[in-house]
Formats: sequence, C-alpha cells, structure tokens
Amino acid sequence: MWLARLEQIPTAHAVWPTLDLAGCARVAAENHLGYSHYLDGLNPGDITREVAYTNSAGLSFKTPIDDILLHVALHGCYHRGQVALLLRQGGAEPAPTDYIAFVRGVPAATRRDR
Repeated sequence: MWLARLEQIPTAHAVWPTLDLAGCARVAAENHLGYSHYLDGLNPGDITREVAYTNSAGLSFKTPIDDILLHVALHGCYHRGQVALLLRQGGAEPAPTDYIAFVRGVPAATRRDR
C-alpha cells in the first residue's frame, strides 16, 4: 500500500488482505523488488518531496518521502512485536527479530542471501 502511494498508483492489495503462506511470500517478494526499483530511481533531492495520497479511511494527506520510508521501516517493528507476543502467548519462543541480531548473524534473523 505504501509503495503504491509513493509511486502514485492504485494499490493492488487490501489493507488487511487474507493471504496464505505462499501469498505472503509473493507479496514480500513483490515489495522487495518494488522498493528496490523505487529507491534506485530516486534522486538525492527527491527524498523530501511530498507525496499526496488518500488513506484507507478516505482522508487526504501530503507526506514527505523520507517520512513515509521511515514509517514503513518502523511500522514493521510494531508488527514483529505483535507476532512475538502471539507466539509467546501460544507457548512458542519467537525467532530473534532485532536488527542488531540480524547484523550479528543470528541464524534465525539473517537473510539467506547475505
């Protein structure tokens, strides 16, 4: 949704889509590729340019690109915390998801392509 807003195109997904594991993997791969292309196409001065969009409640906003990108990065932390809580409530031990664990090479937190 946020990538579509940045690109000024209609979003291809609902705010709360119902996806199976394969669908999640597909959307994650699409987002990875889409953000890579989007970021590669930015010029240094673009980062503070405002993007106009309408949110899912129908409210219109203008937000700088750098604020949107920071929101996307930080909001993922919020959801990883929710998942960790649900796993703990279910009696499971969540995988490490902290960035520092990722850069230190903790296996469960490390990308396979790294």
